[in-house]
Amino acid sequence: MWNPIIVNELLKIDGFYSAFEGVYDSNYTFSGESHDFWEMFYILDGCACVCADDRIYNMQKNELILHKPMELHKFHIENNQKTHLFIISFDLSGSLCEHLKNKVCRLLPEHHKQLCEIMRCLRKAGGSENTFRLDGAYFTDYLQAFSHPVYAQILKNMLENFLLSVYDNSTAVRAADDEPEAMVYGTAVRCINANVHQWLSAPEIAKYCGVSLTYLKNVFSKYAGMGIHKYYLNVKLHQAVLMLNEGASVTQTASALNFSSQNYFSVVFKRETGFSPTEYMRRNSAV
Repeated sequence: MWNPIIVNELLKIDGFYSAFEGVYDSNYTFSGESHDFWEMFYILDGCACVCADDRIYNMQKNELILHKPMELHKFHIENNQKTHLFIISFDLSGSLCEHLKNKVCRLLPEHHKQLCEIMRCLRKAGGSENTFRLDGAYFTDYLQAFSHPVYAQILKNMLENFLLSVYDNSTAVRAADDEPEAMVYGTAVRCINANVHQWLSAPEIAKYCGVSLTYLKNVFSKYAGMGIHKYYLNVKLHQAVLMLNEGASVTQTASALNFSSQNYFSVVFKRETGFSPTEYMRRNSAV
């Protein structure tokens, strides 16, 4: 009698949303986004200032950050040289996902080689044909490489193996939490997150941080790419998505997040997400 050794999939990629290389001009700014899937951001050359919720990193060549689902993230290029990035986003499941949250690391040479092999495979699959310039960056879009089922599985396996190899075998990158502006930004974001069920005014948040309102506005413009109220609203909508996913009604969600009315909450939710809360719940339940 032969008894198999059961293999439990600790990490499993279930689908891809984007995969591209980008060469970004100096002083380029990506204003930020959040989504319900993972994104891997890797610097092939140059450097970038990357914001992930309340954390800020001054990242260099061969450094990588994993943005977890619903994390508000953005980046900008501060130096006077172009920066070369590889970015890929995907659905990820498995028990090791928790260990990859807030992962920011400098890759070892063997891990950099693995990523280069993934990129070579993407090019070989015909994914380098869609190249274009847009808003201060030169992109090569690899998403079409996943349309071939054989290459799709090869790429899935390669990226799963890469993530397994780096999850606890890499050098962590420290957040830039000792820089004055970064410290203020982190304090303000944590204040907003702690008061997601209320509505603090921008002057109240500035007072909490011990800075002037003008200073705080400049900090949010630099690190969040948006105003304080807009960021606060995004945090509330992130929380709304979590509540709706957990089964809260639209009325309960609007009330818990201190919106003036259910109707106003629904209008804002649709404006920012493209779906009404009801449409979002219906769409999510069908997945």
